[in-house]
Amino acid sequence: MKVLEFSDEEIRDMFKLLSGVLQLGNVEFMTAGGAQITTKQGRCELLGLDAFQLSEVLTQRSIILRGEEICSPLTIEQAVDSRDSVAMALYSQCFSWIILKINQKIKGKENFKSIGILDIFGFENFEVNRFEQFNINYANEKLQEYFNKHIFSLEQLEYNREGVQWDAIDWMDNAECLDLIEKKLGLLALVNEESRFPKGTDFTLLEKLHSRHSTNPYYVKPRLADHQFGIKHYAGEVLYDVKGILEKNRDTFRDDILNMLKDSRLDFIYDLFEKVGSRNNEEKMGTARRKPTVSSQFRDSLHALMATLSASNPFFIRCIKPNMEKNPNVFDPEVVLNQLRYSGMLETVKIRRAGFPVRRTFKDFFLRYKIISKEKVTTAGDDKKRSTDLLTKYDKTKKEWQLGKTKVFMKESLEQRLEKDRDEVRRQAAMIIRAHLLTFSAKKHFKRVRASTVTLQKHLRRHIQRGRFLRQRKAALVLQRHRRGQVARTRVRNLREERRKKEEEEKKLVEKAEDKEEAEGETEGDVEQEGVRQMEEILQLEREIERLQKKREDEVSQLCESSKQELQLRRDAELKRMKKEASRKATGLIDLLNFSGVDPTLGEAAQAVVDGEAEPPKAARVTEPERKVSMADSLVDGEEPIYSMPADTESDYDQEEEEGSVTAGDDSSVSGSNRGSAAVTDEEHPRKSTCTSVSAESYRGSSDSYAGSDDEHDGMMDTDEEATNGRVTLFNGNGPPYFHGYLYMKAGLMIPWRRRWCVLKDETFMWFRSKQESLKSGWLYKKGGGLSTLSRRNWKMRWFVLRDSKLMYYDNDSEEKLKGTIDIRAAKEIVDNHEKENALNIVTDERTYQVFAESPEDASGWFNVLSKVRVCTPEQLLEMSHEQANPKNAVLFFVGAVCRPNSFVIITANRVIHCNSDTPEEMHHWISLLQKPKGDARIEEFLVRGWLQKEVKTNAKSTSLKLKKRWFVLTHNSLDYYKSSERNSSKMGTLVLNSLCSVIQPDDRVHKETGYWNIIVYGRKHSYRLYTKMLNEAMRWTAAIQGVIDSKTPIETPTLQLIRDIKENSVNPEIVEQMYRRNPILRYTQHPLHSPLLPLPYGEVTSRKQQGYASLQDEAVRVFNSLQEMETLADTVPIIQGILQTCQDLRPLRDEVYCQVIKQTNHVPQPNSPANRAHWHLLTCMSCTFLPSRVILRYLRFHLKRVRERYPSTEIERYAAFIGESLKKTKTREFVPSQEEIAALLVRQEMSTTVYCHGGGSCKISINSHTTAGEVHIQFNRKTPSFLDGTLRRSFKTGSLKKQKVEEEQMLEMWVKEETSATRTSVLEKWTRLQGMAQHQAMLKYMSIIKEWPGYGSTLFDVECKEGGFPHDLWLSVSADNVSVYKRGEPKPLETFQYEHITFFGASQLYTYKIIVDEREMFFETEMCL
Repeated sequence: MKVLEFSDEEIRDMFKLLSGVLQLGNVEFMTAGGAQITTKQGRCELLGLDAFQLSEVLTQRSIILRGEEICSPLTIEQAVDSRDSVAMALYSQCFSWIILKINQKIKGKENFKSIGILDIFGFENFEVNRFEQFNINYANEKLQEYFNKHIFSLEQLEYNREGVQWDAIDWMDNAECLDLIEKKLGLLALVNEESRFPKGTDFTLLEKLHSRHSTNPYYVKPRLADHQFGIKHYAGEVLYDVKGILEKNRDTFRDDILNMLKDSRLDFIYDLFEKVGSRNNEEKMGTARRKPTVSSQFRDSLHALMATLSASNPFFIRCIKPNMEKNPNVFDPEVVLNQLRYSGMLETVKIRRAGFPVRRTFKDFFLRYKIISKEKVTTAGDDKKRSTDLLTKYDKTKKEWQLGKTKVFMKESLEQRLEKDRDEVRRQAAMIIRAHLLTFSAKKHFKRVRASTVTLQKHLRRHIQRGRFLRQRKAALVLQRHRRGQVARTRVRNLREERRKKEEEEKKLVEKAEDKEEAEGETEGDVEQEGVRQMEEILQLEREIERLQKKREDEVSQLCESSKQELQLRRDAELKRMKKEASRKATGLIDLLNFSGVDPTLGEAAQAVVDGEAEPPKAARVTEPERKVSMADSLVDGEEPIYSMPADTESDYDQEEEEGSVTAGDDSSVSGSNRGSAAVTDEEHPRKSTCTSVSAESYRGSSDSYAGSDDEHDGMMDTDEEATNGRVTLFNGNGPPYFHGYLYMKAGLMIPWRRRWCVLKDETFMWFRSKQESLKSGWLYKKGGGLSTLSRRNWKMRWFVLRDSKLMYYDNDSEEKLKGTIDIRAAKEIVDNHEKENALNIVTDERTYQVFAESPEDASGWFNVLSKVRVCTPEQLLEMSHEQANPKNAVLFFVGAVCRPNSFVIITANRVIHCNSDTPEEMHHWISLLQKPKGDARIEEFLVRGWLQKEVKTNAKSTSLKLKKRWFVLTHNSLDYYKSSERNSSKMGTLVLNSLCSVIQPDDRVHKETGYWNIIVYGRKHSYRLYTKMLNEAMRWTAAIQGVIDSKTPIETPTLQLIRDIKENSVNPEIVEQMYRRNPILRYTQHPLHSPLLPLPYGEVTSRKQQGYASLQDEAVRVFNSLQEMETLADTVPIIQGILQTCQDLRPLRDEVYCQVIKQTNHVPQPNSPANRAHWHLLTCMSCTFLPSRVILRYLRFHLKRVRERYPSTEIERYAAFIGESLKKTKTREFVPSQEEIAALLVRQEMSTTVYCHGGGSCKISINSHTTAGEVHIQFNRKTPSFLDGTLRRSFKTGSLKKQKVEEEQMLEMWVKEETSATRTSVLEKWTRLQGMAQHQAMLKYMSIIKEWPGYGSTLFDVECKEGGFPHDLWLSVSADNVSVYKRGEPKPLETFQYEHITFFGASQLYTYKIIVDEREMFFETEMCL
């Protein structure tokens, strides 16, 4: 998932959903008056569902009967099906979402092509074939039909089209078998019909199949089996077992399950099921709505698959089983032959043998086989004639070939002969080419071997010469060492001999002492001079060593590790050489010196120098320029190293170490080269990363301000006109394909006239702010600059205009301030950015521009246009500029004249547009283009048509009903009526239908008063009151009209669109503030509201609970007027209570009132004024009474957060915090708050109340709007422990506290004693019996006690009876087995009626429920039925 860029949150949500699905499989049920869940509800937290709601949905079924919801318990089998349907729906929607995400990531560009593989089971014929085998074999029949048409039919069509003479072959067609399965009243239709009957069984289905299709040649009715039917498929006869077909065909996914999943607290599950519609609206049969069955869904999926195959280029691969046992190396001819016969392969072979399987065009044939023609082929000529000449040489009888109109048809034997000759010619030519290639390859190989040999010889010679040189140098060193030793020893012997001779002369010449002393003085002077010179050389070498060490430390800090090691080796070798040279000179000095007459300490010091135990004394520096220069060169320039210099002739040291240094130097030079290359490589990476950094910086531009909607939209927001993008599409119009010009237009009573550029093209009328001179323009989000860590803050909305090859973007659509220009022709590429939805990148040399659109269609359009402009030629660019309008989505319109001169009006399904031209001629020209001639109107496909009575308005004094008979036609867009049913009859009226229209069901009261069943259809400005004598006819029209209304796309108001925009840009405060400033519909206004902020249905409110109200739209306007009236009143409690009661009665009005209050608390001129606090008071009371829908709740929370941030530490901030906490606690309540509760809410305080009970118990407790009865009970028990359950039960039976007060005072002591004793005894007895029992056993024991009541498992309704011999106050009990009548408070029923004796039940009159049992009529009055 990480590879496919799934976010961590999405992965976590998917695993939570899958865990919840697995946990659902562990849910177990037991029978306790219906199915009951026995396991814990831990799985609800994973799915974000309410535990009680999940239990209700899994164990009960809700049925809507004439507007009344009836709940009935389910059996364990039905509960298991409900549990499995929940798990199946969750897994299916998650799987579809994953596939959609993967397809979005891997989808390529516009020319993206794909290969689809369809792998399907073959025909299945088992010992017992059930519903699954029936669907699989049905799919194989459908695919076999497609294969027959594709192979056999197209094969014969090819020969007939080319005019080739051949014998036609009859092939087996399975169309009749498919008609038996899928046509009207076929097997699928009968299975679906029987599945919808409550009492339908598998055996009734089998009887219908036998009675309907027993005469069909493809249907098999077994003689012996009483639960099977057969079908003669293309692959053979198959018998199917009907057991379980109806149960498997029914869809157990109910609407209450869908509603429960939509109420999930997890946004992931809510998003999965947000767009899933009710199953009751998916399929229609006749006039009734039906839930889709499994077979109908399979049939629709199969038809979609066949449509996909028909639009593609298929290749068929037939898999043949060699044997049925799946054994290797076993070939069963009979099995293989049957498979070939059933798959149609034998028919294909038969056609190939009888016809001409090889076919080529004349040009292709001649180009392929001209090489075998021995004659010289001319470049010009007729391909057909040349092909004929070539074929005649091989077959003059023309039995193995024929010529068509465009192709050559050949037998396979002739093609083999041609291919054999062609292969021989090609083989001979290939041999010649091969010979030349082998020659070239051998010659190239010889040159490569010769060059390699020369290289090897060169290296071998170098190796031999180097070895010889090394041996000679080693020998020379040995000779030098011995020669130097010999010379030194000779010199020492000479010195010793001289000294001996001198001693002998001293002894002999004692007498000549004075001469001897003089001679000795001269000798000592020479020795001292020689010693001084030697000491200076030693000191000079020591200072040179110190200088090199210092220089090494300075340079090593600037080198890499490998260079340091190499330099260290060089330095160490040089230091060793210089130390040994210094030691050698010191040794020579010792030999020359005569220490006999010198101070003993000097002798010891000199000996220490020789042994290396002491440093020589410091002396003046003596430099050697030549040696210093060579060392510097070796270190800096990389020339010959120091250790490779010629050896000193006066020294016989360092030669072997120097030789080793040379070897190390070679290695170091090689590694140094490698390090150099590595260093270059390392330098390339910083350069690349620098470029990346620059590119990343180029993504950030200057912070641009957000441009919202213009003043034209501002003026339209508070009217009932719909905000538009400047486009009206038309159904008719036979004028020119393109016409344009300037017109003055207005879209409402308060909107001034504006001059617009209008375009009529391809039956679509559009208008723009100015003349369209661009290839494309529109709003896009562009990524700009900024240092914020949230990237979404850098996205700015810009108006983009593409003129020629320049893409310019502005602050807004007035195109006044140019922000930048992009040259598309110079762009490197246009990239579809998969990291962000609907995004694309424009890559240029300087930077990469990132933009994204609001919809996939808009993003695809921009990507296609920019890609074409980048690669197109100037001629193609000019051709593109002529295509300026490409409209879609046409709707019905009408053109008529208005009172203003040179004006006309266009009426669409959503708005009325007034147009004004400069001259009358231009006006008439526009009307002639927009309107078709009379009698040539387009006839739409109708849904229902027939005669109905239409109510005609009469004067106010008349009370009689005036009806006129009219011919009504219902289409997909409108309800029209004519004077007669003739074709040329004039249309008298049209009611355009959209998603806000409504239709009212027939009323029994009207039927009793007038004798007609009435239908009321509410439109935007008109309503039709229709009448008919037959109830079935009225229900048919009602269902059809409601179906058209449901099929329309929901209308969105500007407020709803802005709320969605605020949600998308909530992380960018600047954009949100711009939207609030530019759209007055979102902020406080003082002028009245003309239309609702949200889409509300048309028509009046008709239910009893909602009587006294006008239409929802009128009530919304009245509520806003009340909001404005609250600003001037001191006491607002009555108005607040009235608004709350209106919203409580009219549930669809709650979101509207929330939006109105949010609007009036936004950008208030004086935030802390009493008028603004009044609106906050109302919002506080609303948040404690009822909740808005999910979308408005998110908008409200965003508004509260924004107010807390804007007004900290104020009274308004405290109200916003209180409302935010209340929204978390508010639940559904039956009554609106009282005035005392409203007064407490205005000051955000709790209320104090006193709770009384029988026996004198009472206490004061604190409650608020969210306190439940259970919490009151807990508080009372805490403060009054002596409260007894028996006293409460008796008080409920005998009446209210006020009525029984006198009687309670008299019998108080007796009741307390009796109830205390009875209660204690009963509790002790119960506890004694249940002691030591497990929880599950205790639950079963408890349920066995409950089951003893006859009314267990039934639903009780409070009714009143005035006829039929029953008491006045009753309970009407409805269970799965019977209907019972109880006296309220009594455990035993007064009377019980079985369903088989009930002949009629229903609400025959308003608030009256009627039941007829064996000709006995009973009437029960209740407010729970309409």
